[in-house]
Amino acid sequence: MNSQHRRILAAVRAESISRRGPCPTGLVAVALNIASTAGRERLDRHIAELLRTGCLEDKRDPMRGNGLLVTGTGQRELDAPADTALQPSAEAPTEPAGSLSTGADETRPLLAQPVESSAAPTGSIGDADLAAEGWVLMTELATVAFERLRGLHNIDHDLPERVRLHALLRRYQQHTGALLTRYGDES
Repeated sequence: MNSQHRRILAAVRAESISRRGPCPTGLVAVALNIASTAGRERLDRHIAELLRTGCLEDKRDPMRGNGLLVTGTGQRELDAPADTALQPSAEAPTEPAGSLSTGADETRPLLAQPVESSAAPTGSIGDADLAAEGWVLMTELATVAFERLRGLHNIDHDLPERVRLHALLRRYQQHTGALLTRYGDES
């Protein structure tokens, strides 16, 4: 396996763990700091090859999101030393598409491990608590941005800052509106 494939697998695995779900395809380019169109096209070809070899799976999940997950095969590729990474074997038996396997499913994606919380050891924090805390933090940050926007007095001198803060608050409004539409009042 070439080093670019290993970098892609590592980026997908890290983002999947961070997000606790599939890594959106577009986020791989961001994680690898690829900005050019040619670089993104090469990345798309590498991702397509990793999908064909079974190292990645394109997951469509309405609860956890759509994106890429590293499969068991991809995990073994990452865990293998760089010079002795698993290579496809011509002698490896292939099973017909409809056959049942008695062994482990090598293309089954590994579930992302939960991120360790830095919460106080007095109790555990569940996803609902994390989401509520995230909502509070976002709302407080939006309040700070709004107060900063309201405090700008020199229209000509502060125009770039006004535009930036206004765009940030608009994104916050759209994001929270989308969350409310999607999840409603589930509290």
